[in-house]
Amino acid sequence: MQAESSATDSAILLSAADVCARLSIGPSLFHSMRRAGKFPLEVVRLGRRAVRWRADELRRWTDAGCPAIERWRLMNQARRAG
Repeated sequence: MQAESSATDSAILLSAADVCARLSIGPSLFHSMRRAGKFPLEVVRLGRRAVRWRADELRRWTDAGCPAIERWRLMNQARRAG
């Protein structure tokens, strides 16, 4: 089931509202985190104003305990290298 979920998640793009729902936070907190650089996930731009986030990356970030941006980047570098 986990492998199936990962394969499905890799194709799913989430809106800000979807991310908020998955994190159980409000939109104001989410946007504050983004502006402060505390939300490490890269955006996928669908146009000038439309942005989305990858569901699989959000799941990995939450599974890792929502680490700070610096630690998350190091974790991703290690994952990609190994």
